[in-house]
Amino acid sequence: MMKFTVNQREFSDALAIASKAIISKTPLDILKGFYLEAYENELTITGNNLEIGIRTSIDAAVETEGKSVIDAKILSDIIRKLPNEEVTVSIKDGNVLLQCQKLKFTIKEMLDNGFPTVDELEEAVYQNIHPAILEEMIKKTHFAVTTDETKPVFMGELVELEDNQMNVIALDGFRLAYKKCELKSSVGSRSMIIPGKTMVEIMRLCQTMEEDVKIGIEDRHASFLFGRTLVNTQLIQGEFSKYEEIIPKEFSTKIKVNRQKFIDALDRATLVSKNYLVKLRIQNDELLITAHDNEVGNLEEILDVELEGKNLEIAFNIRFFLDSLKVMEDEYIYMNFNTNVSPCIIKPEFETDYTYLVLPVRI
Repeated sequence: MMKFTVNQREFSDALAIASKAIISKTPLDILKGFYLEAYENELTITGNNLEIGIRTSIDAAVETEGKSVIDAKILSDIIRKLPNEEVTVSIKDGNVLLQCQKLKFTIKEMLDNGFPTVDELEEAVYQNIHPAILEEMIKKTHFAVTTDETKPVFMGELVELEDNQMNVIALDGFRLAYKKCELKSSVGSRSMIIPGKTMVEIMRLCQTMEEDVKIGIEDRHASFLFGRTLVNTQLIQGEFSKYEEIIPKEFSTKIKVNRQKFIDALDRATLVSKNYLVKLRIQNDELLITAHDNEVGNLEEILDVELEGKNLEIAFNIRFFLDSLKVMEDEYIYMNFNTNVSPCIIKPEFETDYTYLVLPVRI
């Protein structure tokens, strides 16, 4: 038994948040459903796929308190297509009655065979961070997370808390993205590897929040508390690479180039390079960009740069450049090289807390 009334739009938005933890392909039918709890003046909705769990709450007029599991896709689809009016949900004898104005839906309740609830971590140490800062840190690193399941550690992002500094690092064997920020307070030195998929959902939630995010850390789990929304995630176990040792400190070739002009040139290069290979020749304050495909044709474009050091010819995967360049904001970037087989380090002109490393392609 359960009965409550909520606003359609608030209900639909809450279901959309919790649905990020729902997966359609799972042998456990219970994980295909939302866990709904109606108590006092609040409705709590939970989704959980055992890797990430999301719990969110909205105001509700609760007539009969209770809990239930309802198929996530069916409930989401119905609520999303209802008018933006009050929705009353009544559950009795395994049937779920959804009423909105003169409209009624009746669907089946799922059997609750032990839904894995999402609760705050009891022994966690918490760190606060502004959502806009956390969003930016993930936005500028998450694309470097690997999708290669043979490298499970690199399917996540390394999050380090060191005194009053937070570092977020992602790498996939071909590039590395590293963003850091200062914190208002310190919880000591801690590190964790958070699954890349979880980080993307955290980034999206940050876009809708204004209050500080509370990050909770335990040995095998982490939580992110956004007001009335709680995200729990399993941590990836393993040893992350010592990324500091990968990043060169000295360079023999340095150039300063207009970021947007470089992006535009690389975008044009993709039109004639099916394998996304681009060659760069740095010489006499000019950057010659060439791309070639036997079936399509050739591209040559010259950009003005400020060169410090030796001339160089080197090749890269265009996509690895564009992923990083498109999330930077500065007008100019620095590109630092040593040889045509060693990493290139890209840094924005003024954003000193962001570093991007990309390996060249041997030709």
